Amino acid sequence: MTSIRLDVVFVFLDDGDKNLYQVRQWVQPLQRLAKHRKVKVLYVSDAVTPVLADTGLGAAQVALPEGLVDFLNNARPRLLLYPNQNARNFYALRYGEGVHAWVSHGESEKAYMFQNTLKRYDLYFAAGPAAAERISKHVGGYNPERIIQIGRPQIADKHSIPDVFKLDPSAKGTVFYAPTWEGVTGATRYSSIVSHGASLVQVLIELGYQVVYRPHPLSGSRDDEVATADRQIRAIIEKTNRAVRDRAEVNRAGGAGNETASGRRPTSSNHLVDDSTFGWQLEALDIMITDVSAVAYDWLATAKPLIITRPVEPRAVVIDSPLFEKAASLSVAEIGDIESILAAARESISPNLSAYYFAAGANADALFEQAVDSAIADADALPRVDQIEVFMPRGARLGWLRYPNFALRIFAKALGLWTTVSKQNLECKTETLYAHFSDPFDTDTVKAWIPRLRDLLTQGPVVLATNQVTAKFFLRRQLGVLGKNLQIIPCVSTIDSETLIELAKPKEIRYLKDHPTNLAALRANGIRHTLFEPEIDPHFKVTHSVVMYDSVQTSDPKIVEQIQKIHKKSQPKIA
Repeated sequence: MTSIRLDVVFVFLDDGDKNLYQVRQWVQPLQRLAKHRKVKVLYVSDAVTPVLADTGLGAAQVALPEGLVDFLNNARPRLLLYPNQNARNFYALRYGEGVHAWVSHGESEKAYMFQNTLKRYDLYFAAGPAAAERISKHVGGYNPERIIQIGRPQIADKHSIPDVFKLDPSAKGTVFYAPTWEGVTGATRYSSIVSHGASLVQVLIELGYQVVYRPHPLSGSRDDEVATADRQIRAIIEKTNRAVRDRAEVNRAGGAGNETASGRRPTSSNHLVDDSTFGWQLEALDIMITDVSAVAYDWLATAKPLIITRPVEPRAVVIDSPLFEKAASLSVAEIGDIESILAAARESISPNLSAYYFAAGANADALFEQAVDSAIADADALPRVDQIEVFMPRGARLGWLRYPNFALRIFAKALGLWTTVSKQNLECKTETLYAHFSDPFDTDTVKAWIPRLRDLLTQGPVVLATNQVTAKFFLRRQLGVLGKNLQIIPCVSTIDSETLIELAKPKEIRYLKDHPTNLAALRANGIRHTLFEPEIDPHFKVTHSVVMYDSVQTSDPKIVEQIQKIHKKSQPKIA
């Protein structure tokens, strides 16, 4: 029986409901695209089901990983669209009969938007010239032909103002405070919730502005301090609304009113903690205050006043950009002078700035459709490849072995034999860093690498990062005296990878195993990422996921043949 062939699959593999905004903002553009193409949303979380209800979009809820693999092998989609860089995307990115495109969940100049891991996708459907220039400047070895500018299709979306929002005509104006979350690493720690939040909201209220506070859905999910500050801001808004309502009751009874701590009386009781669908705020509200965040760029299209907070985290990556040069900024020290900052914001945004970030304006739908058509044509030109096999999650592969692995790691830590790189001072500078990231007790792969490692060690010292204490012990035992030239560095997290790359300053990372855990190090720009002699690993099979490497160093003609079947624009070099 001939399987169906879908045109477009929107891939959202997140658990829970924290990132549902990433689906919601693509619903209307996908609905418009579905008038011309067969479109389906692929997802795993029950929380997505009501979001898609009554949208008319095709939907496929699957279980990871078996259900996803069955779906892809049977539906054989031509184009897969990804709104985020979730590590789970690895399961879908192994599929080789279609073209994979990153559409993001909003234009932004966060470090997230120019990480080297963009290479996992064949194409980047970028908002405009700014994104293309950003990639060219920061992501080394990225083929510019992989970038297709689509503008911002969401510009054509329609939104209703929720009943919970009541405009206060007595307020000086409506301020939309929309801070981002704390991020995964120091490089993306842009949130102002702790540094600016409570003081800023309090001052705005006292000055007579109506405040709509909308924190990122993930705010406080990784940092208790952010969660505490978020609760404090919510309490300020709730207390103010209640105080103003109480004052109105007292005034009607002929008594005195309530005042704030500064002695000023807030004029509005309609401040809002907003958890509604994003979009209506762009038209309904007057001024935005936000962080280095995608919502700043959505607001930019309105040409209304915009203020961007200055992050207090010293490691936060803030690149040079026209938006940061033109938009008004707000440091913690300037909160008390917010009125003058607001005045500056009213004069700072040029209409030309929007065109730089969003290529097509009102023509974004047409550009999006053209990009989809082009990608589908590319997919139709791809040769047939083998169906992908199920890649089990780590826990499922390990089974009961994960418990002795936990015990072994705890024991090794207690003896000082396993201390991760971010928790110790190391000298490990090397031009070539080797990495073996895998599952515990992966003795087949480690054993297969022993002869080649012996060859490398006879040529000089080798620095090897690994995430598995079992791999360290096995190598030490097998290599014997020769192992004194091998420096093994424990590296188990994204922070460890960042620290290791900072210390080692490698020009190249050679990965000894194709594994999703490699993504932590693959984030790094300015380094050559090489899948090194994968034929040594007895479990290696070529899938589309090898596009995440800059090159594959191999002498196996069968591997070369399979790699040459990958989309030409994203195909890794063969060394």
